[in-house]
Amino acid sequence: MAHGKGPTNCKIVYLLSSIVEMGSQARVGSALATRRWQEAETRLYAGLVTAPDLLVQAVALVGRIADHLRSSADDLPSLCQVSEERHVLLSRLGGSPPEALSFETLVEAACAIRYRELRAEAARAHLRHAVRHGIAHGLTWVNLRGPSGVGLPGTLPGYSTCAGPTGAGCHLAVHAPSGLCVVAAVEQDGETGAPVFVARVAAVDAATGDLRRPPEGLDGELRATTPEDHARHQATLRQRIGSMTTAVSDSE
Repeated sequence: MAHGKGPTNCKIVYLLSSIVEMGSQARVGSALATRRWQEAETRLYAGLVTAPDLLVQAVALVGRIADHLRSSADDLPSLCQVSEERHVLLSRLGGSPPEALSFETLVEAACAIRYRELRAEAARAHLRHAVRHGIAHGLTWVNLRGPSGVGLPGTLPGYSTCAGPTGAGCHLAVHAPSGLCVVAAVEQDGETGAPVFVARVAAVDAATGDLRRPPEGLDGELRATTPEDHARHQATLRQRIGSMTTAVSDSE
């Protein structure tokens, strides 16, 4: 029996190692694909700045491909798969694009659009869940940490991204009872290019997960150059939210 267990255990270890390696390779492959899509999108439009007619055609063609991706790709793996089905995507255009436009680049630019949409959808779902989870469990604050480059949902200026030059991502502290949250991120100073720590307040739409402008008195932002000051700013905003919501509750 002892001799039988050795090879079996080795097979199990080998299988687990293979699974982990496959998962790691899949993540690396997805990361390379998303980077390639984003670079293709930038390259496509930058190269057509001096050709407005072609630019209009490119935007229309990319939009048609993106429409197909919205109905056929609801996560990153399926987006990667659909992006390789070039004959299907080509049929969505009703024929080949103009010779001056690379079909490959058009597809990758459309994938970049759909990828951003998927990330925004995931962020919205994450925020909705945070509010509901906090309320259901009687929590006052729910802490969320977003990866570098994750798009924050909503169209409010200043809340479009959590990405910073350090790649540190962002941190959201959601006040479940009120739906208000403190958004803490590392951004880049527009004048000096140096990293700056920024803390803001936003309101989470419980139905959609979008970030909206906070009530008057909680708008604006606190900027810092050190992590210590950044932490103090976050604590200050959390205290303001708590005080405001307590005052509202007392008045009712």
